[in-house]
Parts: sequence; structure tokens; C-alpha cells
Amino acid sequence: MLLDNNFFQRIVENIIKKLNYNVNIMDENGYIIASGNKERIGNFHEAAYNALKTNSKIIVYKNDLNKYVGSENGINIPFNFDGLISGVIGITGNPENLKGAGKVVKALLEIMLEQEILKETIFKEKNYKSYFLNELLNNNNKENVKNIINYGKNLGYDMNKKKLPCIFELMNKGNFLYNNKRVVDIIINELEKEFIMKKEIISDISDSKIIFLKNDDIFLKDFLSIINTLQDNLYKNYSIKIKCYIYHKFVKIHDISNAYKDLIYLFSLKINHNIIYSKDYMIEIFYKNFDSEIIYEYFYEEIEFFLKNPDLFETLNVLLKNNLNISKTSENMLLHRNTIIFRLTKIKDLIDLDPLNNHKDSMKFDLIKEFFDRNDKTITDRLIDEKDF
Repeated sequence: MLLDNNFFQRIVENIIKKLNYNVNIMDENGYIIASGNKERIGNFHEAAYNALKTNSKIIVYKNDLNKYVGSENGINIPFNFDGLISGVIGITGNPENLKGAGKVVKALLEIMLEQEILKETIFKEKNYKSYFLNELLNNNNKENVKNIINYGKNLGYDMNKKKLPCIFELMNKGNFLYNNKRVVDIIINELEKEFIMKKEIISDISDSKIIFLKNDDIFLKDFLSIINTLQDNLYKNYSIKIKCYIYHKFVKIHDISNAYKDLIYLFSLKINHNIIYSKDYMIEIFYKNFDSEIIYEYFYEEIEFFLKNPDLFETLNVLLKNNLNISKTSENMLLHRNTIIFRLTKIKDLIDLDPLNNHKDSMKFDLIKEFFDRNDKTITDRLIDEKDF
């Protein structure tokens, strides 16, 4: 049997507490591996060995002690685990006083053995799952992706599909009859009921947050509708309020870590909505981690427009330098005020960019300007050439 002896010693001590019998457990070779009398551990127990060979109960009376090496008077019964004879449970004492006790002790041992193994299995799976999630969500090494995929497959997840990263946050934490962990379990259970595909990754990542990586078998608008219903049901049935942070697209496994970090960043913005969709906050995310190629991919229409219309780019640039003051801008550029207004109107009409009246558009232009500041024309031309129109 490939089980730890300390594991069996805990079971022996538990049985002794419950039934007040001195108990020994012997392995498949007849050696004592756990006992109420610890001095006997490691000794050979011939009666147990015979019980294993014959798969039958062996009773040892006092006058039979010389027949069985290392044995004391009592009864010895083989026990099963996972359908196989795994060892022997021995009860020390006068066999006449132990009638009926053998079956009870054997049954109790087998039940406790199953429970302990189940607990150990769950513990190992939780550790395995925690390790997998940590690697998946914090992966900075592309070479590690294959290992992450194998870990996920071993846990039964579908690692072939793209995922939509989501984080659910418990809002009214601490206001329950039961603890936050129990509330998180309720939310996970509701998610699993709604999304019955068990190959999807759903797990708590703290006592108030849940990560959900939805497989790409659903349209985003349908998913958002389901989340709205889920929020309503949780509040109606359990008085639970949750906030949902949802990434703006399905991503490959190696991109999950960056998407997760972007969602975590949104927590710092303290957004007062029940559903936070990352696409609505891409400007803030781009400011956090500037990447020229991503900026170009996201704003390529605007960037190309300004490449073809440098006068319009310069107008916006001077406007922002002058804190959106049109009069100062016209003065600096030596242009009539109406010319500035005409150019701003043209920009708004052609690419729907209005920094004068929209704070986010102002931030967007800042990013586009930063793109030009960081990249010379050679790099910009390469990005344009590589873009798949």
C-alpha cells in the first residue's frame, strides 16, 4: 500500500477515541504500520500475515500466542480499499469480549479511509489548481505556455479554445449571515449552473473575487445579457451584489495573463457600474502600459488619417498645448479662429474625434501623439505595411 504511515496512525487514534478499543493496522506484508501501542510499530505480525494470505479473519487466543510471531490476543480482519485487500485491522483484547466488534471496526476503518483519501485528493487538487491558476494568470514566460496548457488539461479544462477573461467581485462583503467564502461558493455554484460546460475555468482568487474564463462559444452581447440576469438572480435570491469586470475580446491562452492584469487595473479606477467592460476603458489601459504596436492596431485609422493630414494633426497638437483654447491656438498658428474651428469640425466629421468637447478623445489624441513621438517614420511605415486591411 502506497499510503503514508502517519496517515494510518491518525486513523488508528481516531478509532481508539471513538470505540475505546486498542487497534493496530498492518500493511500487505504483515508489518504493523500504526498502533495504539506505538512501540509495536514496525514489528512483524504473523496473524495479520496469515489473515492476508487466506483473506479471512484470524482470531488469536492467549494460549495460541506461540503460534503467531509478534501477535497478541485479539482478532485480525483484512480490510479493503478501492476494491482490493489493502491490509489488516487488528483489535487487541479477549476475543470473547470482542464479538461483533470486528465488523464495526473494519467498516469504520474503511469509511474513514475513504473520507481521508477524499480529503487528501481534494487538498491535492486544490493545490494543483492554485498552482495552475497562478501560472496562468501571472505568466511572463511564453515558453511556459505548453506546461500551463498541460496542467489545465489534467484538471479537465478545455485549453484549445480562446477565453473571455472575467472577474466577479463581491460588493456587499461582510453583510451576510455566513462568511464571504460561503458567499463566493454560492456565486461559483450559480455560475456553474448557468454555464454548464464543466471544461470552463471558474475559481475563487480571494475571499471576494472570482475568475471566470469563458470559452469562445458565445457572442459577447449574449454573454452580457446572461451576466445581467445572473446579477439580478443573486440579489433576488441571496441579497448578493456582484460587480463584473469583463475583457473586451476572447484571447489565446498566452494572452490571458495580460488581459487579467488589465482587468485588475480597472479595480483601481473605482468605477461605479455593475458591469465594467474593458473596451470602455482602453484609453486608461493604454496609458498604463504603452505599446506602440497595440496602439497602432487599435487606432490605425486615426494614425493613418493624421499621417495623410499633418496640418490637422498639428492643429490638435497646438490646441492641446494651449489647454483647448481656440483663440490662443489661432494666435500661435497664425491662423484665423474660423480656420481652427473648421479643422476641428473636419476631424470630428471624418474620424469622430472631438478633444475639445470629449475628455476621452483628448486622452486618445495624447496616445496617438505619444505614438508619433516614440516612433520614427520608418517604424510607422512598417506598421502600416504589415497591417492586414
